Amino acid sequence: MSKKLYIFLDESGDLGFSKGGSNYFTIAFLATEKPIKVKRVVKKIKQKHKIPRSVELKANTTKKRIRKELLYELSKLQIEIQSITVKKKNVDLKLRQDTNILYNYMVGLSLAERVVQGEPPNTKVIITVDKRTISVAYGFKFNDYLKYKIWYERGRNDIDLEFYHLESQNVYNLQAIDNIVNAIFRKYDRNDSELFDIIKNKIPYDKTLFFNK
Repeated sequence: MSKKLYIFLDESGDLGFSKGGSNYFTIAFLATEKPIKVKRVVKKIKQKHKIPRSVELKANTTKKRIRKELLYELSKLQIEIQSITVKKKNVDLKLRQDTNILYNYMVGLSLAERVVQGEPPNTKVIITVDKRTISVAYGFKFNDYLKYKIWYERGRNDIDLEFYHLESQNVYNLQAIDNIVNAIFRKYDRNDSELFDIIKNKIPYDKTLFFNK
């Protein structure tokens, strides 16, 4: 039986370059062979703190002590997290005019490279993305780009790719990566590593882009 790898992707910050936007933009994904264990952690935290099933465990609306507890529990699991953060003020003017290209590049450097380099032949990779994620890059064909990057550019057409674009409110694993990517983003945007430090043992690659002019 071939290996199955489940990947959950989200982002934090924004890719807008007008005044008032974030200084950084972060994409991160969680990879695991046992997504049920991630789901159980989120479910347990929500039940413990009497958070209704219908209420999303989002980083920007959840109390910090609950987020810390969630990240601590996730850090015990067999998961891998990778991220890439861009410093927006150093982004080339041409890329600012077409953020699709920048978004593509970030996804290629993180998610595509991980799948290509890290998986044995005939692995089935199930990628789940928060529906709201792709809205930052209007017209970005997420599925097609990754297929091209992995199957053709890197010659890994043995990898079976399956995609889902779902509402994070209904997917506990997406709520987990929402809190993780926010913790990484805060390290850069607010110089606050408190939450990041809880989960950093699961982040072998925390890449940066355009940090030097």
